[in-house]
Amino acid sequence: MSAEASLPQRSGHAAVLAAFWMAGTLAMISLLAVAGREAMRALPTMDMIFYRSWMSLPVVVLIALATGHSLSVFGTRRLGLHAWRNAAHLAGQFTWFWAITQIPLAEVFALEFTTPLWVALLAPLILRERMTLPRLAAVMLGFIGALVVIRPVGMSISLGTASAMACAVAYAFSYIAMKQLTRTERPLTILFWLSLFQGLYTTVLTFGKLTWPDPATWGWLVVISLSGLAAHYCIARAFALADATIVTPMDYLRVPLIAFVGWLVYAEALDPFVLIGGAVIAGANIINLLAERRSAST
Repeated sequence: MSAEASLPQRSGHAAVLAAFWMAGTLAMISLLAVAGREAMRALPTMDMIFYRSWMSLPVVVLIALATGHSLSVFGTRRLGLHAWRNAAHLAGQFTWFWAITQIPLAEVFALEFTTPLWVALLAPLILRERMTLPRLAAVMLGFIGALVVIRPVGMSISLGTASAMACAVAYAFSYIAMKQLTRTERPLTILFWLSLFQGLYTTVLTFGKLTWPDPATWGWLVVISLSGLAAHYCIARAFALADATIVTPMDYLRVPLIAFVGWLVYAEALDPFVLIGGAVIAGANIINLLAERRSAST
């Protein structure tokens, strides 16, 4: 068999492996949501993030050492950008975790998927990127999908829904900063400063009023820390194996998956409007992704 003939087979095999890693991502994110909701039965949201951050930091260091890196991999000349990015990320984490205790899990996940649309809207203002017609159309379609999910009646939106939307905006600022960081920083460097800064921020914010977890809650905190890091690892492996246009649509399967988890674990109603709105938001993101890919290839 010629080398040319074997390329499609290798490509197909890589896509199957990418699907496997994305299945791991979906499972880990669903587990993270359940563990977060359970941990916050006994802990305030900021306390939970405090423990998660300080528990994740040694894990990142051990991963670096186990993969043959020295501690110099954590060195950076962009400390200010790390600090700014992680302040935005902390805001996103706080509003996401708080939202999952207030509204159905599927609604939180669907609204979280507006994050790339906020990035598309904010990047021209912050990074001076060009606002293209496909990007603008994707943003408008995505927000129509968000309205389908929210279904505001008399402009009344619950605090949980507002928190999920605030999470998407905060994560958009975090992603824009990370886009700048990835030009010079390694993934391990970004993860290290993420854990360290979030640990420092939450230490200040919880000073003098930190709640000590009971044994069961400690177990959930371990699950939160490991599942969050595992989700990052799985999605990174998936993107390394296949194109974003293959991997990204798989990620949107987490809305129906978490809807099923919410129904199975918490008896949450399977709301068709959330699933329909989530599909519209996913479609808007895919349109934007394809347009960006065509623009890059041109």
